[in-house]
Amino acid sequence: MNTLADYLVRLELGQIGLLLEEYRAAHGSYPESLELLGLPEKDLIDPFTGGPFRYQSSEQGVLLYSVGSDRTDDNGQAQSGKNRDLVWRVERPAP
Repeated sequence: MNTLADYLVRLELGQIGLLLEEYRAAHGSYPESLELLGLPEKDLIDPFTGGPFRYQSSEQGVLLYSVGSDRTDDNGQAQSGKNRDLVWRVERPAP
């Protein structure tokens, strides 16, 4: 079941995701770290853990996520049901 906190975090992830896309459009690739987006550090904090949102960029795409309300890192798994990570992901198509 999604809570208000879940929806607010999804909104934050979406906003960061848009900035990631703007960065990619301007620089040709995603940033190595979220800090390169130039946001205040407080905007990159996962409210469920107090630590930074999880972020991974590779040739296959980009993964940005919160561990969610169960505070368990499921490695970016966003399956239906409760106790899963809240995820924003872009996968690049195979050439």
